[in-house]
Amino acid sequence: MPPVGEQQDFSTRRAGASRVQVPAPPVVKHYNATTKGVDLSDQLRASHPITIPRLKRWWLQLFFWLLTTLIENSRILLLESSNNLKWKSSYHYRIELVRELLKGVVTRAAVPEKAHFQVPIGVKGLKRRPRLRCKQCDKKTSYKCSSCGIPLCLVGCFQSAHGK
Repeated sequence: MPPVGEQQDFSTRRAGASRVQVPAPPVVKHYNATTKGVDLSDQLRASHPITIPRLKRWWLQLFFWLLTTLIENSRILLLESSNNLKWKSSYHYRIELVRELLKGVVTRAAVPEKAHFQVPIGVKGLKRRPRLRCKQCDKKTSYKCSSCGIPLCLVGCFQSAHGK
């Protein structure tokens, strides 16, 4: 294939001489003219990738690749349609996208001040958890109430003691 045109990026130094222009093959010119969109897409996806390290399921990797591409393409379309520079940053666009998607779905649940949860009885330095007598049934248990501190069995006793 004969070289067509001069490519600015291809230059070489000969011994004792200055830079010499090397003619570029048409394949290189075609590649450089047509791959700018692909390179830009790869660059945008790489800025904030959605990945899970060491993922062995190939279809999940494909899903996350498609999801990242979808998010970046939607941001570009929004930028082109609205001329709003607010979404210039991919990070801020993703935060706002998550907020809009979760609006009305996730609400902040009010946690009572004196919430009662079952927590393990723990003493640092011991390999085994200490066991205390349950205040309801007198059996040994490794759990207590988080706010009362009373040792109670997991099944039955905790629910009956706290009216749940």
